[in-house]
Amino acid sequence: MKYVKYVSVLVIVLIIGFWVLLNTMVTFIPVGKVGVLTREYALTGKRGVVDKDYGPGWHLDLGPLHSWTKFDSTIQTLEMTRNEAYGDRKGRDDVEVQSADGYAVSVDVTVKYRIVKGKANQLYQDTGSGVKYKTIVRNEAKKACIRMFGEMKTEDFYDPSKRRTKSKDVQDALQKSLEDNYVEVIDVLIKNVQFDPEYEKKIQRKKLADQEVQLNISMAKAEEMSGKTQVIV
Repeated sequence: MKYVKYVSVLVIVLIIGFWVLLNTMVTFIPVGKVGVLTREYALTGKRGVVDKDYGPGWHLDLGPLHSWTKFDSTIQTLEMTRNEAYGDRKGRDDVEVQSADGYAVSVDVTVKYRIVKGKANQLYQDTGSGVKYKTIVRNEAKKACIRMFGEMKTEDFYDPSKRRTKSKDVQDALQKSLEDNYVEVIDVLIKNVQFDPEYEKKIQRKKLADQEVQLNISMAKAEEMSGKTQVIV
């Protein structure tokens, strides 16, 4: 009986020891993430960032000898919007553009992007951070939007086809500026546009003038038909 008791205790100790060892000597990369390993002190091989991305699963983690940085491997979304309760940052965060004809235009922009597959380790070597690339994407996106949307006249923002064309131009320009940052731009979308109050008044006056012209034309036709009716009578 004592032998069975000792064996049982030994099995329990081994299980607990294995569990502790598993939790202290391995790291887990979840689905949707990619890991980058840095060898702080290398017993074999070279120190520094390993030229390899590690996919989902369990990986060796030798405590002070290793450090891990995890990156998002899915398609990410950058929301720059005027709505203070929505978007990546608190408060107003829209792209403010001066149109080609001199009016202020507020544009809500969504950028879809992801880290190039297999390049997270190089991204980490360049930035030394797991989040700094997000700031780079934001800054480059704002610059591309201001430059490209600034080539549009204010009335062009009313035209869906012109907006789509310019969004594609922004995407191409942004992709070019991010080539050395190992980020792939999937799409750029204009979500909402608001215009300078002075321009809004100008549009309203134009619409009222157009409506007045149409009203006069309609009244003239009504008078003409009324005259024909009188002749018939």
